[in-house]
Formats: sequence, structure tokens, C-alpha cells
Amino acid sequence: MKRIISGFVCLFLWVLPVQLSAEEIYNCVVPDALGGSDGLNRGILISAYSGFTLDKVYLFFEVTAPGSASYRLTVRDSTFGGDVLGTAETSYDFSIADLPVPVIFDFRRLAIEQGSRVTMVIEQLSGDISTFYSTAGAREGCPVLETNSVEPNVGISIRGAVHAIILGDTEEPTASVGLLENPPDTASGITAISGWVCDAARVEVEIDGSILVEAAYGTPRADTMDACGDTDNGFGILVNLGILGDGEHTIRLLADDIEIDSGTFTVTTLGEPFISGLSGTFDLTDFPEAGQQVTVEWLQSLQGFVITDYVE
Repeated sequence: MKRIISGFVCLFLWVLPVQLSAEEIYNCVVPDALGGSDGLNRGILISAYSGFTLDKVYLFFEVTAPGSASYRLTVRDSTFGGDVLGTAETSYDFSIADLPVPVIFDFRRLAIEQGSRVTMVIEQLSGDISTFYSTAGAREGCPVLETNSVEPNVGISIRGAVHAIILGDTEEPTASVGLLENPPDTASGITAISGWVCDAARVEVEIDGSILVEAAYGTPRADTMDACGDTDNGFGILVNLGILGDGEHTIRLLADDIEIDSGTFTVTTLGEPFISGLSGTFDLTDFPEAGQQVTVEWLQSLQGFVITDYVE
């Protein structure tokens, strides 16, 4: 079942959290051994990541007093000074009675090169409480290790392992089937970028190689039953094309970071990204056929014309 993400986009999107299920890659939790802990200034190292994606990371947190706090977990290539591969933020309302608790960071199947070295940096973003995470000692068979500092040259801490559960894909994801149907070859105003994808955890649209927006995904499309075997495959983004500017633009459709369709389209504007104060109603004779007429009216909210009347 796909979860529908909703939002209004003018090249930005408000995204709701997506709950996904994936395989367990690492489980370094020994329930009766939870108790050792360390500060958030120490991080996590996996010297050879065995999955292809990173879905969820469960870290077991303790606090010194009840209260709420928010956190960010940043995944970096190789060392603490390496390129950022992805981030996830979360919050939790702690009570002393239930410590330690599994705090979940959702990376939504972030693509990771299998066998690569990754580090994870933990930050507390808010909350007037001191937070610690559980360590597992030098546990045999657990490759999720604690690092001794946030220096670029990561060393292994004497404590050894970290109590963590990590989910992801243990098989390389394959490209889904899908189609980018809109925008048309020439477009203007505020319009939908839409189409369908058979199966994906995340559908994104990339414009001009630099603008990447996640699409609302999972709306009914009965016409995709033959291709997909189900119908909840539609996606869409509402975009003000005027922000892109006049001329040709490139577009790519990505499903779980894999390109499944691409194309170009040409935008024509009235000289500004958004025009205010215009009005106008016009009759188009002999359209759509000879002897017929439609009336169109400028609509500011769409930055374009809509049909308001039709005479046969």
C-alpha cells in the first residue's frame, strides 16, 4: 500500500513522513545488556555497509530527566568529514520509567553503495535534557561500532559496538515501470507535473539537474492495472512554471533514486514569475470546430486561461 504525500508546490513541497518496511540488515541489541551509554559527541561507524539502501535506524536513547527533545542523524561517506549522504530528524517525549527507548530515524531507503564505509553523526536539535545512547560493549558479530570523536579521522572507541537496529534493502533495487505524462512539450502558468509509477517508496521529479522535488504518490489510476497489477500509482506536483523562466528545460522522473523517464519542455511567460492584477475574457470562434465558440477567462491563481462558456 502506497502512502499519499500531499502538498502544494511552487518548486517547494511540504512532505509528510513516510512509513516503510524493509529488511533487517543489522541488529546489535542484547536486551539484557542495555545499560552502557555514551554522549552524542561520539558517533557510529560501519566499515563495510552490507545493504544497498538505508531505511530506518533505531538508536536506544537515555536522558537524565523527563522531557521532549529532537535530534538529527547525518550519514556521511567514509568519515565525519566526508560528503553528506542523507539526514533524518526525529523527536521523542521521554519519561524516566521507560528508558532506554528506541528512537527511530527514517531515511526512506536512502541509496548507499554496498560495501562502503559510512559514519553517522548525532545532533540534539532541541530540548533542555542531556541525552545518551546505549553502547553494547565489544560485542562479537556486530559491525555497528562507536567512534571516539567527531574528528575527520575516525577512530574506534574502546566501548566497541552500539545498540542499534538498522533496516534497509539487502538486494539491489531495480527500476520500476512508469511514465512522465505532464508537462506537455510547451507549457506555462501553474500546472501539474504528473504521471504514474508502478511501485516505489519515493517518487521525485528533477528539473534542470538542480531542482529535486518529491511528488505526492499513490492516487488511483485505473488505467495502470495492466502495467502494474494494481491502480494506486498516480503521482503529481503542482508547479509554477514561471519560476523556471522562458526557454527549454529538462525533466527526469526518479523512483527510489533510479531514473525511469525523462524529457524536455519549453516554458513561455509574460515576463515575470507571477503576474497580478490582470483580467480578461475572450471569445474564440470556430473552435473547437467550425461554427462553435468557447469563451476563455484569465485566472490569476492558475496564471493562465480557463474555459468559462461553450456554444455549439
